[in-house]
Amino acid sequence: MLVTEVRTRAKTLGIKQANKIRKADLIRTIQRTEGHSDCFGAPWRLECAELDCCWREDCQTSSPG
Repeated sequence: MLVTEVRTRAKTLGIKQANKIRKADLIRTIQRTEGHSDCFGAPWRLECAELDCCWREDCQTSSPG
């Protein structure tokens, strides 16, 4: 997901200063705000069983965020 899309989603959720937060940190903030675990980019991400996560494609890369 493009950083502009992430920032738009963050602003929709009422997250302040979304333009000043780097992508990976902003995704984790969104995850917490939505009531999910803030696991984006976690060391165990390649073993993650959450197949329907909207962040999965970005998270599964060698250098997420």
